Amino acid sequence: MLIVAGVALTGAAMLSGSIESQRVRLKLLTVTSDESIAKNPRTVLLQVAPGGLRAPMLTYLWLRSQQLKEDGKFFDAQQLRDLICDLSPHFPGVWSFHAWDMAWNISVATHTPDERWMWVSNGIRLLRDRGLYYNPDNLLLYKELAWIYFSKMGQYTDDMHMVYKRRWAGEMNHVLGAPPFSDTPDAAIEAFRLIADAPKTLANLEKDASSADFVKRLAGFDVKPDGAFLNYYNRYSGDSSVSPPEWLANEPSEKDKPIAGLMRSVELSDARAKVLAFVRRKVLVEKYRMDPNWMLELMERYGPMDWRNVNSHAIYWATLGLHKAEGKGLAGINALNTDRTFLGGLKSLTRTGQVYCTYNQDNPEEPYVDFLPDWRFVEAVHREYLKGGKILVRKPSGEPGDINSNKNVLLNGHMTYLSNAIQQMYFGGHEKRAEYYYSEIKNTLKAKGAIYKLDLHAFVREKRRQAGVPSTEMSNALIGGALRRAYRALAGGNHDGYRRGRALARRVHRAYYKDVAGKARFKPQSFRKIERDFLIRMLLQPRAVGLIIPLITKAKLYNALSPTMQQEIYPLIAERLRQQCQTERINFNKAFPAPMSVSSP
Repeated sequence: MLIVAGVALTGAAMLSGSIESQRVRLKLLTVTSDESIAKNPRTVLLQVAPGGLRAPMLTYLWLRSQQLKEDGKFFDAQQLRDLICDLSPHFPGVWSFHAWDMAWNISVATHTPDERWMWVSNGIRLLRDRGLYYNPDNLLLYKELAWIYFSKMGQYTDDMHMVYKRRWAGEMNHVLGAPPFSDTPDAAIEAFRLIADAPKTLANLEKDASSADFVKRLAGFDVKPDGAFLNYYNRYSGDSSVSPPEWLANEPSEKDKPIAGLMRSVELSDARAKVLAFVRRKVLVEKYRMDPNWMLELMERYGPMDWRNVNSHAIYWATLGLHKAEGKGLAGINALNTDRTFLGGLKSLTRTGQVYCTYNQDNPEEPYVDFLPDWRFVEAVHREYLKGGKILVRKPSGEPGDINSNKNVLLNGHMTYLSNAIQQMYFGGHEKRAEYYYSEIKNTLKAKGAIYKLDLHAFVREKRRQAGVPSTEMSNALIGGALRRAYRALAGGNHDGYRRGRALARRVHRAYYKDVAGKARFKPQSFRKIERDFLIRMLLQPRAVGLIIPLITKAKLYNALSPTMQQEIYPLIAERLRQQCQTERINFNKAFPAPMSVSSP
């Protein structure tokens, strides 16, 4: 036995060097004691205490956690998985697998919206708050995190996808509010720049005298410049980008009245704005582990991302991962898939980039959310496709190749994307932009085929005929764009344009409804309800449909509606429009007369 032991020890000594080099290469080494304690003393203990039993312990924990999951004991399994992660903090596959299992597998084994959202958000937090904390340069974890935002939350495969979209929009609306509404990207970018450029520490904030005075006033009410300030600001400031509508807002209690006064004071508005920017930056960094400067850079590079949209976060984590991994030999399939997620998210912003949140009194954490196409991202997607195509066709000598060659595997996707964007812009009333990108397909991409010899109008008609049933996002974009075009025409007295636009919206809805009638997660509402809700938003909150409409134009539109439609929407719009008429000193009963079967309030 002594001889066997001696041989074993000798063999172990001979192998220790190669094993140690592999541990270094795979980043399986324990970090130094000081770094580990600073991160998590529990992790240090769990890596050191088991000694040689660490490997069999991990094996047992894996098997046991899987069994508990199969038995439906998800919380018990989660406790063991947390232990597995602490035992292997520098093994990315552990974090990736457990986050995927929570977001994709355990979530669909539950049935209520709260349970679904809890497990999806648990997967996000595991990767974002812990996995990337220990592995800040690992592309696999960034890829998985971006994929949860893009596919699980942003697409339509999960029957509760709208729950995820609404919950996330509610969180981000609470932190950042709605960006300024503008056809150009500048307003939204400049608004976010205030957050990115805000002081990083409280000490730096208080170097400004007015900000220091405002922080001192807050301290007098035991309110710190953090999430607590944000709660009071959103509740009492009257800022329409974050607060509930005035008719739903609650009056502050006697205790809160002085704080509400601070949030509404006109004299303190400049100081309050500086503190607000500081707090928003602080929450983004500390709670959501996001870098506001990287967020701003993405907005300047690609367009005015609305961070209430899950696709914006897919782009953020995908691009940040590619940036962190650059030059570290971490390319390959993970880089390719991460790049695909980024491009997919950017394309989705074209179809869903404009977000409008409507306060939900029954569940403030889950607002009603509308998504509208945002043409401002088309150029960014077009540039990315051109950039990728040029890389693919580049000659070994480094000289540029022909972007239209067979080496450009992105070409067909590029043309399909632009064709869809052209149709959306055309039906949304942006014919000049549609004409420009149609010329890009013909002249830059050199598309071949008889269809590309047609003029824009004939091209769009033929594409719609060929397409048959549109996708979910395409359907929503086309219906919304057609209704917007129809009712803008009606408000201007163009009845032929109204009939054409409405007929198109009905055709798209009919084709899509027929195709997905048996699929609950895709099935749309009735066309009548879609049209009615669209009109209500157009009259009460025109930003929700991408428009700015004067009150007199709203009156013209309302009076041009059929009596039946007036009867449906009047009880829902009368009080709000009455308030607007009082503000602008317009006779409400003349501008918006009650339908015959509806008594005037």
